[in-house]
Amino acid sequence: MMNTFNLKSGIIALLFVSIVFFSCEEDEGNRPDSLTVVVADDFETSFGRTVELDGSRTSDASGASISYSWEVVSFPGDHFTPASLEDTDRPIAKFTPLQVGEFVFRLTATTEFESQSATMMVRVDAQIVEVGGVLSGVTETWGRTTPEGMPDYRITSLVSLRESQITVLPGVEIEMTENVGFNVEANSFLNMIGTEEEPILVYGREKTKGFWTSIRWVSGSANNRMEYVHLSDGGRNRNNDRGMITFGNNGSLHMEKCILSNASNAGLEIGIVTSRSNLNITHIANDYKDNVRPVLATASNFHVLDSESDYTGNEDDIIDSRLSFGTTPTDDLVWQKLNVPYVAGGIAVDGDLTVQAGAVIRIGGGNDLVRVTNGTIKLEGTEDDPVVFEGLESGVGTWKGIYITSSGGNSINHATISGTGSGALTSGGALAAILVRNGSLSIDNTLFRDGRGYGFATWGGAPLVNAGDNIVLENMGLGLTNMND
Repeated sequence: MMNTFNLKSGIIALLFVSIVFFSCEEDEGNRPDSLTVVVADDFETSFGRTVELDGSRTSDASGASISYSWEVVSFPGDHFTPASLEDTDRPIAKFTPLQVGEFVFRLTATTEFESQSATMMVRVDAQIVEVGGVLSGVTETWGRTTPEGMPDYRITSLVSLRESQITVLPGVEIEMTENVGFNVEANSFLNMIGTEEEPILVYGREKTKGFWTSIRWVSGSANNRMEYVHLSDGGRNRNNDRGMITFGNNGSLHMEKCILSNASNAGLEIGIVTSRSNLNITHIANDYKDNVRPVLATASNFHVLDSESDYTGNEDDIIDSRLSFGTTPTDDLVWQKLNVPYVAGGIAVDGDLTVQAGAVIRIGGGNDLVRVTNGTIKLEGTEDDPVVFEGLESGVGTWKGIYITSSGGNSINHATISGTGSGALTSGGALAAILVRNGSLSIDNTLFRDGRGYGFATWGGAPLVNAGDNIVLENMGLGLTNMND
């Protein structure tokens, strides 16, 4: 009986010792030193380039679940941008440096039993990227490489994009050295989209008018865009270019909320020295300041310009055609009211042209008339904001007038036409501000002023002008019309 009791007691004691032993062994596997935090070696990178902070070799010998937390320990300057450090709760975080200098990061790994940490250093340098020559078959994204106030890219010679696609990110600064520029050739695009808070800056190495030439758009790509781009210090003559933004045949550009300043010749130039065909230009809410003039454009391209843009604050606040003669495209066109006058040396209207209330058109030079032959013209003013056609110089008889030979759709309402009668609108025709020959015109609420001839006249056939009652004359040499002669 005693022996049986001792045997059972021994077995129980053995089980107890085993349980204690294995329990201790399990506790031993979860000791605080089972967690090992490993981060990558210190390294160097460039400003604005996103890099990885690698703690993926961190492990726990017991296989316990690990949580991660990255944080910045020290940084250059007095402020760290939290958004530049991403994925802070993962083994591998992402860091986009927005300052130059040394950054120290700490990774803290935690299990249910313990926490351990390790640090790593990232040295950030600024790098100005120099670009010049032909870029052929290149697809690149240009981002920030230096802190704000330093150029990220320096253009060292004329850059020609040939079958290349360049995208410029918000906040990028591009410095232009002397007499350089861009050619955006066919089958290429240059896409520059900034933001109101982070515009893209393109400026001269020296802050003088005409220090660099132009960005010239020949490509017809819909990806050619400039939004929130500030350009300055360009506009030097380059072959047939006379502005900071210029075009070749078939050029396309969407240009919105840009600022063009300190340009010689003009901020924007459209076909002054050499006419340009098949252009596709969208122009919205741009600002021109401290240029010789805001825009050089022939009357062929007046329809591109919009009323939301500000063209004032330049040496000569006009849309300047250099008194060249322009022919409108054969489309439905609108000339909007701008806060500066359009100036033309003469206009052939080949499309259906509408001139909006408040627009001011000044005519001068040797071909100083508006000729409506294949298209139609509609002057749609209001009582408070009439359309104005006048001479480039003030006074009587400083330009010829408007010559209409087309039928159907020509109308004038609430307009002021002054300074006409410098010569006959056509050989044998009466001297008049408006001469209608084998065409038709409806006219009302119009003031004719300071002309040497009639207000309006016809030549040939039955009366071709439907005139309302509110036609006013001031200092017109021959009276209202010859229709009763």
